[in-house]
Amino acid sequence: MSPDPRVTVIRQANAGQGAALNAGLRHVSEEFIAFLDADDEYLPDHLSAHLAFLDADPSVDLLWGGLEVVVSRPEDAFVPDMDQGSGFIHVSECVVMGTIFARRRVFETCRFVEDRHVWWIDYELVQAARKHFRVERFPHPTYRYYRNSGASLVDQAKRTWT
Repeated sequence: MSPDPRVTVIRQANAGQGAALNAGLRHVSEEFIAFLDADDEYLPDHLSAHLAFLDADPSVDLLWGGLEVVVSRPEDAFVPDMDQGSGFIHVSECVVMGTIFARRRVFETCRFVEDRHVWWIDYELVQAARKHFRVERFPHPTYRYYRNSGASLVDQAKRTWT
């Protein structure tokens, strides 16, 4: 039981990130959904800026982007380019899980890929959402993304990416 009545703890067998996120989404009742990875952080205006953007244009269903990247080495800021299928792209140009901010209705239609071998589930979700909803890139950095561990799934994939 959570000490804070606003927090619901959901326990399940480890089935990967996509399955865990989808399990959480089944319990959401609020209109807006945002994500925050444990090793990253929202800048002070992250949530209010996203809400203001969606309030100003109710036809937009999902926002992504708007991140400040923290790296130890310049090459850490580059990740595999999923759109091209080869090469690398600066992470600030990519879909990053923690920058996704969406209306609940998006997740009533779209879910995260539950294949543990797919490390780009955030990208896949946005691609799926584009088929049914209006998706926009958020223009201002309000999310601090730390890409300096060297041990992430993305870092592992970079070693074999062409």
